[in-house]
Amino acid sequence: MKNNKFTPEIKVGLQKYRIEVYIPIHLPHTTNYLLYQRVQLLLEENFSKSFGGATTTEGMGLFYREKDKKHYPDQVAIIYTDTNFSNEASVEEYIKSILKDIAEKLEKELAILITYYPIKHALLTRREA
Repeated sequence: MKNNKFTPEIKVGLQKYRIEVYIPIHLPHTTNYLLYQRVQLLLEENFSKSFGGATTTEGMGLFYREKDKKHYPDQVAIIYTDTNFSNEASVEEYIKSILKDIAEKLEKELAILITYYPIKHALLTRREA
């Protein structure tokens, strides 16, 4: 029988940068839903290859269109990843390349939001005793 005793090791303070991309998925002007899905998939694949994973959640809110003075439901996919970048300049260069790719694929989109910020992880690992 194996010894199931583990010694927990907690590593605190591993600073990384989180990048979040907000892609509209159901808006009145979103006529090509499949194109937006492809962009979402490309981001998920890019983040996974570059940083080991990505998470996508959906959010709901409202947006205001100045042109017709109306509020519209705003459903977005939020794709995020925790990068291995240790400085802000590297994150910003990476984000510029993402924005360029998105702009080429979503030519009619008025705005895409990308946020980034430093985060710290507490990681629990177990080693066999």
